[in-house]
Amino acid sequence: MNPYNCATLIFAFCTFFVGLLIWMKSADDIGKQYFIFSFFVTLWASGFSIMISEGNSYENALFWGRFGHAAAYLIPVTWFHFVLIYVKKVGRFKFWVVTFYVISVAAMCFGLTKLGIRTVAPAVEFKYYYRGGMACNVFTALFCTLVPAGFYELYKKIKISSKPETYQIRGFMLASAFGFVGGGLGIPLMYDVIFPQYNLFLMPFYPFIVAYFMIKKNLFNEHELAYAAHRDKLAAMGTLAASINHEIKNPLYIIKGLAEGHLANLNDKVYFDEKQAFAKANEILQKAVIQSDRAMRIMRNFAVFAKRSSSEEPKPESVDLKHLIEELLPLIQYELKLEKVELKVEVAQNFPLLQIDRRHLEEILFNIIVNACQAMKGTGGEIRIYAGVKNKQTNICIQDNGPGISPEGVKKIFEPFYTTKEEGTGLGLHITKRLVDVNGGKIRVESQAGQGTKFILEFQIDLTTKEKR
Repeated sequence: MNPYNCATLIFAFCTFFVGLLIWMKSADDIGKQYFIFSFFVTLWASGFSIMISEGNSYENALFWGRFGHAAAYLIPVTWFHFVLIYVKKVGRFKFWVVTFYVISVAAMCFGLTKLGIRTVAPAVEFKYYYRGGMACNVFTALFCTLVPAGFYELYKKIKISSKPETYQIRGFMLASAFGFVGGGLGIPLMYDVIFPQYNLFLMPFYPFIVAYFMIKKNLFNEHELAYAAHRDKLAAMGTLAASINHEIKNPLYIIKGLAEGHLANLNDKVYFDEKQAFAKANEILQKAVIQSDRAMRIMRNFAVFAKRSSSEEPKPESVDLKHLIEELLPLIQYELKLEKVELKVEVAQNFPLLQIDRRHLEEILFNIIVNACQAMKGTGGEIRIYAGVKNKQTNICIQDNGPGISPEGVKKIFEPFYTTKEEGTGLGLHITKRLVDVNGGKIRVESQAGQGTKFILEFQIDLTTKEKR
């Protein structure tokens, strides 16, 4: 045993068990793929550690060097695949993921031959260290392409994540950097480029940092977030169902009243002749169709809202804000009446069509308005939505005159699971911020205790379209 050999063995052992722990804890695709990535890292580190052991024979060092390096061919692609699952972009890169797997597996087949590792020979502090063959160039290309690509996707996720998620991702990126830098700086030595290998002592930090962020900071705890999001969606469905029940009654009562009135007139022989009765029936049917369309439109909006998932990638389209709010009203009308809240809408005449995912914007407004209603529970109040254009940005403000939020609450308001409500999930506004972020917008909140709350949504104006309201 030597210090390098000991550091690599610790890295291999701990990486395997951290990967297994994450898989068992999360029990989802993220955990499964992370374990697969950790498994191939462990195989590489184990083979590498035996190869650089003191007192090794040439044949033994060559075998374990080739064994470890063969496993290493799948490290870059399993890493990249894991990151894509974590950031929910597998579908977008599916073709490339399959392609890189095919290339990696094909190259791995040569890993146990001289095309992968030509030989092992003395290098710096080691009695034996492998020298790369032709297939080794494939590994180097995969490593230098897919590892940075994975870090780039994690960096992009940071920009659309809440503060706690950002902290988790940065911690994981730091840990991964220790692992990849520690192992990656050994690549030049395979090409006879002399480079001291003190970097190997960085690798043991990787599993311990990952374990810290997993245990203390809920890293990869997606299933808990998903479960809470499901409960949050069910709560929203309850609000919607109450509004639908209330809104559907109106057109049904109108249709019922028209029909009963017409039948009563026929029984009482109010009409002079069949022609007048027929004309009146035709008029009633036309009104009934209008009311039926109204009821169907409300139900259709409800169905679309209920089926759509907040995790869907945005599908931008031209959206008329005022029209969207009019369609949203039936879904929140009961909540407004229940909490005795008056809603006022003011959209500037020059307000442009928004290039945004329509259902995302609908859920953003729904969450903010319902949250404001619930904050004014038992007291009533007013919610004012006003929208205009300022500095080449569309500004949509949702302001209430409710109890307001404390400075500490304002800082935490978009964090997952933060809530001041007894039965809240603490995900409504967290999801709202995520939807704003993925649509290229910004959201901020201004509030003081006892003086109400204002949410400001900002979206860039699409200068390529000249469409206006």
